[in-house]
Amino acid sequence: MTEQNINEVLNNIRAGKDLRQNLSSLREILREESKAGIRERTSKLQVYRNQICREWNERDWNSFFREEDAKIRKNAANLAGDLLLLEPDEGWSRRIGEILWRAYLDEKTLFVRSIYLKALALTDCSLYMEEMQKRLHQLGQEEHSTEKIIHIRAERQALEAILSRENGRGDSLHWKGITSEQEILLECQPYICGPLKEKLDGILKNAKASRIVPRGLRVRVSESNYEHVLACRTYRDFLFYVPLRRGTVADQKGAAKAICSSKLLPILDEIYSRDERQPEEQRQLKEAGGKASYRFRISWMKQVRETKTETKRDKVRADGSWIRRLAAQIEEESAHRLVNAPGNYQLEILLAAKKDGSYRVYLRASLYQDRRFAYRLYTEPTSMAPYKAAQMTELLAPYLRSDHQVMDPLAGVGSLLIERAYTLGILPSQRQEADCYALDTYGKAVAEGRENVAAAGLRVQYINRSFFDFRHEYPFDEILTEAPQMTAGQKEEREYFYRAFFDQAIRILTEEGLIMLLSDQGNLVRKQIRLHDQLRLEREIAMGERRSIYVISRR
Repeated sequence: MTEQNINEVLNNIRAGKDLRQNLSSLREILREESKAGIRERTSKLQVYRNQICREWNERDWNSFFREEDAKIRKNAANLAGDLLLLEPDEGWSRRIGEILWRAYLDEKTLFVRSIYLKALALTDCSLYMEEMQKRLHQLGQEEHSTEKIIHIRAERQALEAILSRENGRGDSLHWKGITSEQEILLECQPYICGPLKEKLDGILKNAKASRIVPRGLRVRVSESNYEHVLACRTYRDFLFYVPLRRGTVADQKGAAKAICSSKLLPILDEIYSRDERQPEEQRQLKEAGGKASYRFRISWMKQVRETKTETKRDKVRADGSWIRRLAAQIEEESAHRLVNAPGNYQLEILLAAKKDGSYRVYLRASLYQDRRFAYRLYTEPTSMAPYKAAQMTELLAPYLRSDHQVMDPLAGVGSLLIERAYTLGILPSQRQEADCYALDTYGKAVAEGRENVAAAGLRVQYINRSFFDFRHEYPFDEILTEAPQMTAGQKEEREYFYRAFFDQAIRILTEEGLIMLLSDQGNLVRKQIRLHDQLRLEREIAMGERRSIYVISRR
């Protein structure tokens, strides 16, 4: 829109002409400008914001919020929020915050109340905390009709968001640990389940305490062993399994009732603790009868195997409104001990669809800090996930030796060499017996890799150079690496890479050296082995449906 357009809209608003539409048009102008380039967006938005804030005083805003048409009040509150998002000066923010707060207290129309609160959330609300807390408590005590409940939920969520931010509630809740026997899921791929189960059987001293399921390993842990189990490096994530009683109804109300009557809340009360130094938290706990509340989000877990045929169950899973209604029902069924806060949550409730149309429920304790890969200070978009590096080196354990001179010619930020050291027991505390070399042509990754390996405590010679022209005074015993994944249209580049890779590998390997290569190009790898009569394929180890590790020796 042009300058004339915005001035026309502002003149209409000033004259009180068609306020609902013109307030909406003004918001649209701001949205359109926000989509422009950075320089144009910054300058024009600043001009428009200054113009509106300069021309409208407290009397103008109050007049909007006294209009009989509730949608005018709603549009004005939304506009105030839009302007607050544009980082206005502190004085204006404080003044508009006071106006919004008075308007909220006076507002009788339910669907407008949450709009005031969302705009208020962008201001300093510290002066209103006690009254907000009382209002939240009041909403929880009142009975509401079906047609009102959706607006009451929106108001509760907006109040919860402000209170959690101002009270620092996220900082007062901490991971405490597991104190009773619990069943957890270690998420991992089928190819690593066997080796991981074998390791866990040694930790748990009971083969029946773990079993392979479609999503990984379900494991029964206790206070005495859960830390040893969670220290294993080859799973992706861990979740608490929350069994539901048999016969659970699959609609929102039935599901919410089953989830809230399950072990979910007892698990949360066990694993989380609150900072007793927070007086506001203690007062809230006392008012709630000593029972803490928790902020959650809920979502579907990705299917283990994607199917091409869309079923009725798949359509339900794709419907975001179904999840939103379920979240609202969970709030009600839990007496608001579970509060839906997708943008500021302390736990995740995850639903896994079953063939019979029902589902399993898992809990992710979002405040648990996984320190297994704390060395990973830096990463790049193409970096190998550290748990996958750990899986690869675990599968290769029979071929790794601590006294081998090893090189990763495509090292990136160094995860593969670090996880190799963990697999061999060199990390975290043993002495390193041989040299490690890491090569990469990307200078930033080399600098980041040096920081990562130093944080891990591993000695690695990091070199910013191409593997294909690298020379060294002595040969290497191992080449351990992941080949780059190339697109279907890069046929010539793939052919060149694999031919040059194996040519160079033969030059720098000892006579009994090994190449351990993770690749999605099995045909090209086997072709180059046939073309290089000095090489022999010792073993192919699957890592998923498309990639394998190729263990290749010189002969």
